[in-house]
Amino acid sequence: MKRLILTLLFMAASAGLAEAQTVTGIQNISFGTFFRSQTVVVPANGTGTAQFQVTGTAQRKVRLTVTTTSLSRTGNTLPIVVTNSNCEYSIDGGNTWTAFTTGTLIQDVTLPANGTPINVRVGGSVTSGRTQQRGVYAGSINLNAVYK
Repeated sequence: MKRLILTLLFMAASAGLAEAQTVTGIQNISFGTFFRSQTVVVPANGTGTAQFQVTGTAQRKVRLTVTTTSLSRTGNTLPIVVTNSNCEYSIDGGNTWTAFTTGTLIQDVTLPANGTPINVRVGGSVTSGRTQQRGVYAGSINLNAVYK
């Protein structure tokens, strides 16, 4: 059985209205190396999640939106599946985590009064096909934050 080598990169995107805010990528998601006809899952609370930090004006509401691109390699693709259960945020420095609850990959969160950034972690899954070409695949998970 031949191994697939997968690498997933993340990209951080941010947008604001009148005030400054930033989204910073902290860690790439890692699906590791796996075989054909295999599903690899990175849970939201796993060690291989994509991680971001969102900073901005204290007590302002921010809409977080997660998007993905498929993993690809010269004409071959692997879709990344991300659901609400794969997305979590923390407003207390990572002590407690809350799953996205909207049924979409969008969540409204209020920035803490004490200036603590919002931490976001995103997991997901990838399933390789029976005839999947081996090699290094790359894609992205994006987090966008806009003031509401």
